[in-house]
Amino acid sequence: MSSSSKKTVIAVNSLGDAFKSALANESSNILYIKATDLKEWVNNQKAFVMKKFGDHEGGLSLTFIYKEDDKEFKSDNLIAEILKFKKSNLYESN
Repeated sequence: MSSSSKKTVIAVNSLGDAFKSALANESSNILYIKATDLKEWVNNQKAFVMKKFGDHEGGLSLTFIYKEDDKEFKSDNLIAEILKFKKSNLYESN
């Protein structure tokens, strides 16, 4: 990996924490992972996948590293989590 494509991995406690961080950082060079999965990922990256998702209308986009069978990252749940986050006072779409 060249220095221009280096990524920063940030461990978060929840999708909401990742959304807050993504809004604050606005960088495509950040990858998010659950804090509970970090140690396992460091030891066995092949057991994980990456997915980019977000709310393009509101400018919220992030890439998350997760276990492929993690139900939290199924499309229906991600949509619900994004909507829940948008409804909170922490996020206002443009």
